[in-house]
Amino acid sequence: RGMSVPTSGALIPRPALAAALRIALDRQAVIALVAPGGYGKTSLAALALSGDEAPPTAWYTAQRWHAGEFVEPLVAAIRRERPDFGRLSLALAHRRPEGDDGEIARWAQRLGATFAAELGHVESRIVIVVEDVDLLADDAAFAEFLTGTTRLLPDQVRLLLIGRRLPPLPLAEWIAQDRAQLFDSTDLRFDADEIREVAARHGRSLNADEAQKIESDFEGWPAGVVLTFGAGNRIIPSADGALEVTHALLLDANLATLDSASVEFLEKTAVYETLSKRVLERDASLDDVAIHLRALESQGVMLTAVRPGEVYRLHPLFREAPRRFTWRRLTPSSRGGDPRNRRRVSRCAFPFRTRRRRRRADCFSFAARL
Repeated sequence: RGMSVPTSGALIPRPALAAALRIALDRQAVIALVAPGGYGKTSLAALALSGDEAPPTAWYTAQRWHAGEFVEPLVAAIRRERPDFGRLSLALAHRRPEGDDGEIARWAQRLGATFAAELGHVESRIVIVVEDVDLLADDAAFAEFLTGTTRLLPDQVRLLLIGRRLPPLPLAEWIAQDRAQLFDSTDLRFDADEIREVAARHGRSLNADEAQKIESDFEGWPAGVVLTFGAGNRIIPSADGALEVTHALLLDANLATLDSASVEFLEKTAVYETLSKRVLERDASLDDVAIHLRALESQGVMLTAVRPGEVYRLHPLFREAPRRFTWRRLTPSSRGGDPRNRRRVSRCAFPFRTRRRRRRADCFSFAARL
């Protein structure tokens, strides 16, 4: 089948969600699974596409180096199911123009239309999975290719896009036309019943209150919940020092993917429970607030848009992550030496335990100067 994913027996069963995805694949041409790292997007797709009655699946995992050259690996994935597929698409892909952006966009849409036309010769139903689509989200030609493909996608073909964010596609238009459906972190989060099932798999028994507490603490983040009952408290070495497994995964899935400007912005705003553009713009130490908020939203971190473009809310565990980066800046030399620094380091060790926002902000300012 060409799917390099875990077998369904190794995954947490989510029958209701897997059934919902199967129904969506029956009804809509394009399905998008979009959520930050650790929400079980790939696992859900593997569950929904496994079993004797599952349709043939061509599974393409995008890589960063596929930017501008995505057609060959995509065709190769389909050829594992249909060996003769894609000759016209490959020929056109090799004739990429060297002109301006408009010319490249026209070529990419024509390439997508050619790709869709060749899929029309596939007689049986097939699901084409594009995993880690976010890695090609900044490739304008890839977005135009997907748009051209979807406009002419044959009835027997389904396109399943999986990633932390999508390329600039007319998804809202497709949803309005009942041609697409979106599953996001709200759909993928664990509920209390699923948390109790995960606990039982690890030999733990939880009552309803305990399960709801874990659901609240993690906001249903599946990876964090699973690690809580496994190796979540184990300390492991990492590039950022010794960390608990849960926090190491959180940093790797979020902060490690951000540029330095975004991380610095998070450090400065970590004293806020919500990120309000109106409030943050009053802070003279913060520049380009709107640009930073849009960048965080587009990079697929654990950020919920309360009012898109205006108010955002970070996952509670993620709000703690910048503090860990800040604390690691408190070097041994800063902990010693000046007695005033030693007192401030002690006071700032756990700035989130105080409600005094001015003191917490002062701690981050102090750390930034070290």
